[in-house]
Amino acid sequence: MVSRETLSDGAECFSPSNYSRRFLFFSSESIEDAINYVEQQLKNTSSLPSKSLEVIDTTKDFNQNKWLGKELKNTLIFINNRTSVNAILSVAACVQGGCFLVIAYDKNDSYGYFKKNILFSELERISKNQKTVKQIFDKPKKSPVSSQTHLEQALKSIDEIKTKDNVNFSFQDNFQQNLDVLLHGKARIFHLIGERGVGKSTFLGLYLQTVLGESSKNTSKSGLTQVKSKRIIFSSPSRAASNNALSKIFSDVSRETFAFIPPSELENQLKFCDILIVDEAASLNNGLLKAVIAEKTIEKIIFSTTIDGYEGTGQSYRLSFLSDFDKNSQIINLNIPKRFSPKDEFHHFSKRLYAENSMEFLQNSPINSLKNRPKIGKIASQNDGTYLLSHETLREKSLTEPTFLLLRESHYRSTPNDLARFYDNPAIFAIKIKNGEVIGAANAISEALDKNIPINSIINGTRRPKNAMTQQAIIHAYGDSEIAKCKILRISRVAIDEAHRRKSYATQLINKLETHAFEQNYDFLSTSFSGNERSLRFWLSQGFIPVRIGLHKNKWNDEFAILMIKSVNKPLSSVKNSYFSENFSYKRDSDTLTQRLFGYFCQHFSYFYSYYAGESRAVSEILSDYINSQNVKNGDKLINTFEKQRVMFELDSVLDYHRNINWIMPMLHSLSPSLRGRGLDKLFELGFINNSEKTMAYNVFADFRKWLNEPS
Repeated sequence: MVSRETLSDGAECFSPSNYSRRFLFFSSESIEDAINYVEQQLKNTSSLPSKSLEVIDTTKDFNQNKWLGKELKNTLIFINNRTSVNAILSVAACVQGGCFLVIAYDKNDSYGYFKKNILFSELERISKNQKTVKQIFDKPKKSPVSSQTHLEQALKSIDEIKTKDNVNFSFQDNFQQNLDVLLHGKARIFHLIGERGVGKSTFLGLYLQTVLGESSKNTSKSGLTQVKSKRIIFSSPSRAASNNALSKIFSDVSRETFAFIPPSELENQLKFCDILIVDEAASLNNGLLKAVIAEKTIEKIIFSTTIDGYEGTGQSYRLSFLSDFDKNSQIINLNIPKRFSPKDEFHHFSKRLYAENSMEFLQNSPINSLKNRPKIGKIASQNDGTYLLSHETLREKSLTEPTFLLLRESHYRSTPNDLARFYDNPAIFAIKIKNGEVIGAANAISEALDKNIPINSIINGTRRPKNAMTQQAIIHAYGDSEIAKCKILRISRVAIDEAHRRKSYATQLINKLETHAFEQNYDFLSTSFSGNERSLRFWLSQGFIPVRIGLHKNKWNDEFAILMIKSVNKPLSSVKNSYFSENFSYKRDSDTLTQRLFGYFCQHFSYFYSYYAGESRAVSEILSDYINSQNVKNGDKLINTFEKQRVMFELDSVLDYHRNINWIMPMLHSLSPSLRGRGLDKLFELGFINNSEKTMAYNVFADFRKWLNEPS
């Protein structure tokens, strides 16, 4: 449980979980003015656990991860327009009940629509409705959350989990009851989930204390003295953030019995433990978590994580590990805040903002009341019920919220920042409406590269310009600068409500965006996604062409990122599916560029085929079949000219900057055998250059670069 402390005025001890936080929200000319105001409030307020003030200036070089897992008392968070919504919520969640939680914003800055009209208005309401200090310290009579809530209700803020009948779930708010489930449950894998501040780390500490036998009381109750001989490994991205758990471990516990292992070393230790505990599991690489589950010698695995946290990792964890269960898995849900009262109003605001029931919060907003929403008929009518709207029009029609709630489920990372971007950032939305509901949506972003940005800086990796992801990715991979001149409409997300899928609605949305792109003189449509079999087949069926595949699997869902483009030529009705067909009646230069970029992709994919097939066979086979269908048998034949200056620049981009060595290996391999030499053939035998081989490869590159530069 949360430690008890003495009030500064000598009052009786209290537990923070019994008290709401004293919330203040106001504007300030400077952080100094804000500090002076808050310190005066502290002096005038009695019955505080502390009079000290923690000041967090997010307008400077701010890292929110520094504060995660800490127990903060009186805290001032100073923000401006650049401060992310995620950062505000994550730090605020660390402040204990009974203390001041103060958010002050720089009044000299200008703010986007979401912060100014939604976030700030709600924070002002909470601040004005703040109870008196005396009322804050009144204990809640009854917890508003039932301990018997079913999974679908208790986890209303997450994806609707389709559970099987043979899965057991525990929802008791009593630590001891949940501890008994963890100690005696027959499942092999336990998912300990809950929001920040519900005591997950403290709970893990009690579990460790019991299993390791440090508490004779708990050991005798559980009857687990025989577990002392088992080896326990605890892993977490930050040892400091897991201090509440690790502090329960006495210093005399031997390393043979217990060890803290960082995630970077965990995979090599899996065979040497009986019980594995992973804290902040959602923040780790999904591939690592899958490797943990696959190691059958581990008797018990405990994944502890925040799945509705502000970091955005929870969505991926839900999709990968909580969407399907068997009898070997069990959920323990800690759903009662232990850091502050369950009645804390800022806490409920945070939940509504990012959770599935955020619709309720947005509906009740005076600005976005759906009672005042125009009827669908007032939107520019289309016979098929598909509409194309700017982000401003979407906002004016009060359709931002339902569109966001639909699109968030299609992406492995969704946070409050995404909602803010939907309100503020220029974008085009294609939406499908049926019976007054948004049942399908696609979000697209215009991309153009600033002509003043040096191309070499993108190739070298020293510049990552905003709103030009497609151009940047292609230039960095292949060094082809022609894409820099192109105007691209990138489709960021597409989602169809589950009840309305397989009716070609997604194709209708993409057709709408393609027609818009043609009318607005875009050169390409593009999309980037995690390369699973279903998504890849879908985008190929829409006439998109693969032009880049990532060198490493995505951290969040253990899949390779794939970038695809589609040349915008004519309205869809007159365009053939294949971009290499001779039946086009109309072509642009973008068709030629498309074929060249596809050639780069073929060269790269063919060279590293063994690597990709070993990591993701199904996706590799689909791509290989597609390449063969386009009569491209060998990518090396597409790009094989030797240009000394180009090759020297490519080598320099690796030796002197941040470019991954594997991007230029296919190009070097395409050189004639007489120009290889100098150890390059040894690198070609390796294929994909991994981290352990990079030093040797760099030495070979440096020697080859020096040889090229010598006079003939």
